[in-house]
Amino acid sequence: MKGKVLAGSLAGVTALGAVIGAGAYTTMNGGVEAETSSNKASEETAAESNENNSSSGEKKVTADEAVLIAEEETGGQAVELELDMQEQKYDIELEGEQEYDVEVGAFSGNVTEKETDDDKDNEEPLIQDGDSVSLEDVVASGMGELSGELNEWELDREENGYDLSLETNEQEGDFFINDADGTIASRDIEDEDDDDDDDD
Repeated sequence: MKGKVLAGSLAGVTALGAVIGAGAYTTMNGGVEAETSSNKASEETAAESNENNSSSGEKKVTADEAVLIAEEETGGQAVELELDMQEQKYDIELEGEQEYDVEVGAFSGNVTEKETDDDKDNEEPLIQDGDSVSLEDVVASGMGELSGELNEWELDREENGYDLSLETNEQEGDFFINDADGTIASRDIEDEDDDDDDDD
């Protein structure tokens, strides 16, 4: 009889242990799930933070990417490119069956506006076969010469190089940049204060 009671007690303890173990397992799982949800929330917060930081820092869409987006949209070739940091957009002029003016979001990469015109100027395409220097590198060459935060720049292509106009909150610069290696062939840099003095 005592053996049966003891066996029953052991069975009860075993069952209780199983229940406690199951409860602990559930709690542990719940903890893991909660931690996973917390991690996801942290990742989302970090992603949002990165998004905000990107919009106030360097542009997400490179000059080359913006050109490709506009060319895919129109079937034309880009001949002029501008970046306006205040408006956070690229303005791209293209030539194909007709002339196109396309706006591309500097951070989103979305085409926000497209216009067409029958008149074409037959300008040099910005991107050509055999190019070894990216448009982004061309702009970086000029930016390396100026101080301050970028406001805007404009780029078009001439024979053997690029005309680049840059403006920061401190200086303005006009450059001719060799298309062979991205080096600066000529530069004309003015401080914003000089412009203010000229206006007085």
